[in-house]
Amino acid sequence: MKRIYICLIFVLCLSGSTQAQTEVTLFRQGLALQKAGRLEEAIQSYEKAIALDNDYADAHYQLGRVYYLQATRKNNVKEITGQHEKLFPKQQYVPKWKYGKKELDLAIKEFEEVVRIEPEAADALFMLGLLNHNKGLYDTAIEWHKKAINVSRYSADALDARHDIALIYYHIKNNDAAAIELLRTNLEIYQFHSLSKELLELIENKSK
Repeated sequence: MKRIYICLIFVLCLSGSTQAQTEVTLFRQGLALQKAGRLEEAIQSYEKAIALDNDYADAHYQLGRVYYLQATRKNNVKEITGQHEKLFPKQQYVPKWKYGKKELDLAIKEFEEVVRIEPEAADALFMLGLLNHNKGLYDTAIEWHKKAINVSRYSADALDARHDIALIYYHIKNNDAAAIELLRTNLEIYQFHSLSKELLELIENKSK
């Protein structure tokens, strides 16, 4: 009988190990497919990984990025990359996206899952701010961005969150002073944040 129990324990441990490996394998497949531009297939891989482990934060995050990438293509906006700065080419500004609303909602759902699993995931908090900005939900966007800043004041996510809030203040709320304050804070933290520098120059030159 003791031998049977030992065998059962071994089988259960092996089963758990295989499942974990499968999740990782599916996730890696998703990354490769995403990089190759095969987005629908990448979505399927990430969804399968999540089906095995709904708390797989990385899979939720990358799935959200794929949905966001689909939305950027529908709106003819520069595609997402690993650096948030690439999301704002030359201060390109579209106050509210006309297309890809379904994809934006799906992306928001995935990033909210990331925050459920990892409440201090600054990159997901930033993306939630950006996505709500794209939907035209400006106050909600600011709230998410502030959470990203509070979690990690000096990080790249916080820099980009301040910049995105500044865009809202400048373009939507007509509050140049608030935008300037955020941008100057960014440049005090990191003087080479080119987007903050460009937007600050734009606002200050306008007032001359």
